Amino acid sequence: MHPDVSKYNRSLAAAERKIAELLAKEIDRALPEAENKVWHAHPVWFLEGNPVVGYSKLRDSVGLLFWSGQSFAEPGLKAEGSFKAAEARFTAAGEVKTGALRRWLKKSRDIQWDYQNIVRHKGRLERLKWAEGRGQRPEGRRRNRKSLAARIASPRLQPSPGMRWTNRPSLPIGSRSEVGLPRRGGRSRRSPKTPQRPSASIREPQTRPGRRPSPTIGSFLRVLCLFAAIFRMTCLSVERWKLRVERSPRPPP
Repeated sequence: MHPDVSKYNRSLAAAERKIAELLAKEIDRALPEAENKVWHAHPVWFLEGNPVVGYSKLRDSVGLLFWSGQSFAEPGLKAEGSFKAAEARFTAAGEVKTGALRRWLKKSRDIQWDYQNIVRHKGRLERLKWAEGRGQRPEGRRRNRKSLAARIASPRLQPSPGMRWTNRPSLPIGSRSEVGLPRRGGRSRRSPKTPQRPSASIREPQTRPGRRPSPTIGSFLRVLCLFAAIFRMTCLSVERWKLRVERSPRPPP
């Protein structure tokens, strides 16, 4: 057990400490390979970086939380939050049924939702592991993928009288021409037109690599105005210096 978890258990009251120590003991026995630490101020156990089970001190009880508990199909767990978590609450150590707790912990290893990458998936949960031998189907997005033989055997793609078979490579999977059938309407797919090169009149000016373009009249005028301004400021500075010298008192002869 992690030292921070032991410190957390010692900070609880006597009745709550017994519940916490019993839960920690059963969790360590059922999930010996899990990483244990205090996460968000509560003891949590992780499997390969994914949170699976933890407990915390509530107002009048100790709550045992399973992050994927709603998929356990257990009547002793109540849904918690808007994701797949479920919890059970205990007010005394005698209320903890070790048989049901060990069954929940076993399911927590087999049934997991990916909370570790929920930010990367933009708030969408995905299943990581499935209960073996239960025959459950994914609750997330389902894809209907058929092999090429199944597509050819589909009655919708069977050739009708009058159709011609074609062989066109590099066609998208599932298209009618992929299985040797012409497109609807009797016309074959035409290759896309290659983009034409622009004419010489609308081409952009090109320069040799490593060679800067020649300066334009506008840049030359800007440089000329800059030098004129510098020369004017220099002349004004000289005039001010002459006036200061003339106005300064001269020593008597």
